[in-house]
Amino acid sequence: MSSDELQRAMDDLWRGSEARNWIKGRLGRIENDGSVTIKTGRAGFVHVRIGAEGEQGVAIARNLGVPHKPYLPVRMRIDESKGYYIIHGVDYGASLDTFTGGSSSSQNVAPHTHAIRSGLEYPVEALRLAPGRVLCDTGLIAEAKAFRYMYNGSWETYEGGTVDMTSQLPASTKWCWILVGIDMPSNTITAVKGADQDNQSDLTIALIDSVSAAGVIPLAAVQATSTDTSLSNIDRWQDARPWLTMIYGIPLDDLLDVVITSVADDEVLAYDNGTSKWINQTAAEAGLATSGHSHAATRPNIGSPQAITISSDSADISSYATVPFFDLRGEGAAADDCATIVSTNSSVGDIIYVTASVDTITMKDGTGNLDTAGDRTLDSIKDTMILRWDGTDWCEVVHVSP
Repeated sequence: MSSDELQRAMDDLWRGSEARNWIKGRLGRIENDGSVTIKTGRAGFVHVRIGAEGEQGVAIARNLGVPHKPYLPVRMRIDESKGYYIIHGVDYGASLDTFTGGSSSSQNVAPHTHAIRSGLEYPVEALRLAPGRVLCDTGLIAEAKAFRYMYNGSWETYEGGTVDMTSQLPASTKWCWILVGIDMPSNTITAVKGADQDNQSDLTIALIDSVSAAGVIPLAAVQATSTDTSLSNIDRWQDARPWLTMIYGIPLDDLLDVVITSVADDEVLAYDNGTSKWINQTAAEAGLATSGHSHAATRPNIGSPQAITISSDSADISSYATVPFFDLRGEGAAADDCATIVSTNSSVGDIIYVTASVDTITMKDGTGNLDTAGDRTLDSIKDTMILRWDGTDWCEVVHVSP
């Protein structure tokens, strides 16, 4: 006996023992005119008929919360210390007819479970939503219920249908998973066979993941052997609907407007207007220009400085938009002040380097558009300032004067 079979046997024994310990009853006292009285004159207590069919007499019982419905099957125990019955809940094992005294009514269905071996199982255990539910009541025919899904950016509706799984059965002495799902390109139900496994080995749930089903929305999977004539046994089915457990993604080449074949390094997806498809192509096939360059680390080189002569304490660098390095010269070839640097084409964040290799130049703080940490003197090619344009002023970044 396998561990699963042993567990089921123990569960059955527990349920049987539990059932035998309950006292069965029916809610309400039947009056001479056929009406049913439930409430008593005592708060929290109700009339109850003892016995599975209420055939053992009438008593009052403390109600722990079952609804006041005539003929409702209940399960009770006796409080020995107080001498009265206590209703603990609805007797789910009773037939639906007994809920209304022999007349079934959808309004009188008691709370119930759809767990395995409950007698009311879903075809695939753990399914709690109808969309995409798979059934296999008889034979090897699987049925999928209607549902909607998103495909290639548009909503699709699968309206329900069946598929015959006979051709998917494994070879002799083998068993396998058969995956039932919806083929998205055709919007039809399909059955996909997994790899055959020796019937002496475990057919684990994880093997469902290896079933090759590109473009298929998986709904359910069933364990099948070569001799099966029916796959209606609930214990052999496994839910596989992705939207219950994960965010579902599909391979890129499963998209309706994408064609990917023989993928190679450095290819790109380019749109082809003639076929209305995205196709993997080389840059040349896609009409893209390529260029080679190296990202090897090198020292930045700002080149030689451009000489600029100061005029009226102002240095105009507007004619040199691509030059970052300037050598300031004094007006009249003499020592001079620089209070403003004019640049009509600078953008916020631009950086320039300033030196003075010939004349002594004093960079004046706050007089024009220079924002420095005080006046700075440049009197050698080794004296350098780095300035950054903030949209209004040239701001000092660093001043080097060896």
